[in-house]
Amino acid sequence: MPNKSDMIHGMQNQLQKRCKNILESNDISQADKDFAISEDGCWKDNLEKKSLSKQRDYLQKFKQMAEYHNFNLSELIESEENVKDVIKAINRSAYAVRVDSYAPDTKKMFKQTLKRLLEYQGEESPRFKHPEEAKQELLPYDFTANVKESDKERTPPKDLPTPTDVKELAQKMEAVSKPNTAARNIAVLMMVWDAGCRIGEALSTDMEHVTVRSDRVEIMVQGNKKSDNRKATVKIASPALKHYIENVHPSPEKDSSPLFVNLSDQKSGGKRLMANNYTNVVNRAKKASNIEKDWSNEKNHIFRKARITYLKKAEKMDEANIDIRVGHVVGSDQTREYTRIGDEEADASYLEAYGLETSESNVEPDLEPLKCTSCSEVNSGHRDSCRSCNSVLDEKAYPVDVEGGLRTDAPTKEEAMQKVREFGKEIEQLKKD
Repeated sequence: MPNKSDMIHGMQNQLQKRCKNILESNDISQADKDFAISEDGCWKDNLEKKSLSKQRDYLQKFKQMAEYHNFNLSELIESEENVKDVIKAINRSAYAVRVDSYAPDTKKMFKQTLKRLLEYQGEESPRFKHPEEAKQELLPYDFTANVKESDKERTPPKDLPTPTDVKELAQKMEAVSKPNTAARNIAVLMMVWDAGCRIGEALSTDMEHVTVRSDRVEIMVQGNKKSDNRKATVKIASPALKHYIENVHPSPEKDSSPLFVNLSDQKSGGKRLMANNYTNVVNRAKKASNIEKDWSNEKNHIFRKARITYLKKAEKMDEANIDIRVGHVVGSDQTREYTRIGDEEADASYLEAYGLETSESNVEPDLEPLKCTSCSEVNSGHRDSCRSCNSVLDEKAYPVDVEGGLRTDAPTKEEAMQKVREFGKEIEQLKKD
């Protein structure tokens, strides 16, 4: 049965699509189709102890391999030469269609698929006493499905989101979405940024996991197979979450209700927000923004990596507490692997440590909540005008033209206030509509 994370990412539908693609392929033999997804004792059944995302990936790789070779993958253990041909094809990215060469992680997945095939066939064959024997006999002694540390693709420090990027992205979310949907999407973004959680963890949260305080929101983040549930108090995300829960959420009093729900129509309203729906909004907002950083390969996970880097770079927390907050084992390599500190920052740190240079911190301030001086409303740090009274919260940063970007010339106070009033009227009209 799919777990909550699989449901959020729509894995059941994706898995069914992979099975359908194999059945409908004209380049896969009937023997391989039966081996992979027949109703009785098939390879797919053997994969059920894996997550749905793993099952999906294994079946996709099987399809590519089966379509390429002129021998049956279902009979791999019968021929050492065929196994060698598969390994050669993987190493030279022979199955690739849209790219010239596979990324290390893609080759890793093909190699893991090969190992799973040999394990299953070895278990079913009287030739071997144990599945491991099939791999030991047929795979080269130096065969490995791991990615070397030196080969891992790293996100360049320059491409990590900063508080400024998160602020602009949130503002663009308001421009490309209806008010209620925008409030929800911004609450998701702020929670992911503040708690440093995975998108699946954020979307798995139910109302029973949330406690709203006067000055903060406490969340019991729902972990996964990699981490346990953990408490995360959020201040940065607090105004956005409070506004969404108190003014937008259809049933905040219901403990079993998802924290982030679909608001698009009555049929789907109240159901849990799916990851791909939220990702589409992020992509639209990014496209409408002036952010030129490359997030194409990271999707939502880049905000988690950026948050860990920011907390470490800004010396907000020590590494052990960062581990606990984001769901890593204390002292593990994960936090260090996620941290992306550039050469210039490291060099500046050295110069300062040895008294060769002293400079003010170049770390951006975080998106602290902003209290309106006119009406005392506490606003999310991404806002430039008060949600309640439309007063300017930060004149210099106020985006006079949200759709077209920031003005290069500094507006006068009168110009800014006029734009605020006009913007407020537009919001009120949208609410009525």
